[in-house]
Amino acid sequence: MSALRELLASYRSASRTEREKDSYFELLFKDFLKNDPTYSPAILSSVYIQRLGRIRKH
Repeated sequence: MSALRELLASYRSASRTEREKDSYFELLFKDFLKNDPTYSPAILSSVYIQRLGRIRKH
């Protein structure tokens, strides 16, 4: 099993709700974007701002 699959499996087993599982994945993806040289900080900020907007609407 790949390291990513193992990490995602650990998220699934540790999560008590679908929302908690989503939160784990969102943090993983945010860290990926922050550390991948392909993506600039401007793109990361845009994605994060859009996500905050959706949270505030719910």
